[in-house]
Amino acid sequence: MKNLQAGQKKNIVFYKSSLRKKKVKYSFISIASLFSKKAPVDPALSLFKPRVSGAKQNKKKIKEPIASLQPLEISSVDSFKNTDFFKKAFGSSKENQKHQFLAPLFINKQKKKRVLTKVIKGEVSFQADFFSRFTQPLIQSSINEQIIERSDKYGFIKLKDLNELGFETSFNSESLYLSVEIPAVLRRHQTLNLRRKQDLSSSEYIVPADFSSYLNYYLYQGYSKSQFQSKWNPFRARFESIFNLNQCVLENNFVYSSEPKPLKWRHLFKKLSYDF
Repeated sequence: MKNLQAGQKKNIVFYKSSLRKKKVKYSFISIASLFSKKAPVDPALSLFKPRVSGAKQNKKKIKEPIASLQPLEISSVDSFKNTDFFKKAFGSSKENQKHQFLAPLFINKQKKKRVLTKVIKGEVSFQADFFSRFTQPLIQSSINEQIIERSDKYGFIKLKDLNELGFETSFNSESLYLSVEIPAVLRRHQTLNLRRKQDLSSSEYIVPADFSSYLNYYLYQGYSKSQFQSKWNPFRARFESIFNLNQCVLENNFVYSSEPKPLKWRHLFKKLSYDF
């Protein structure tokens, strides 16, 4: 009886251990099937990759870590400036495929809302009615009508069409934004009545350029005639010049006289100021 009881105990212990193995094996198979059938995972994004040997394909699968995807590393500011974000965002350059996205719009260096933009084989176009909504109080009505006429059946106008009308347009593929400059020739003329109070807060203005200059000159020469003689008076001229570079203004004033004395050329004054 003691041997039988011991044998029964051994059988019970052995049965429990085999049952435990089956449970472990069953749980392992269920986890493997979860990754392979019910919830497929991209191998490039998973942390573990199954590897099955040729002789033990049906017995056990060993999981080992694989290299994960590395993020984009920017080492310096110059590499950031030279990065083509259009290619990084869409996976190809703008000359190859068709893309559609929302891009910020700058008009006269002032940021407006984002506009729906299309790039087809390098041709950049955006919504014409959205653009005319901002330019209607700025440009002449005839120019605004031509913008609507040149748009396609979907309401998009190309940048090259705006360039033909006289606008200065550009598309920055690195930062993905549109820029349109309205020259003074295309702007709408405004009449202000100084005798009547008028709110000028809504009036538009042209953003100063980074570089500008002008030269004013005045010429004078007189002729005198009398009983005894007639002669030409000395020739005189005055020049005023102003140079503006990044709001630093340099003013000069010169005079010229054909008389040899005291001096033909004289420098009256020079002034350097900063325009806030």
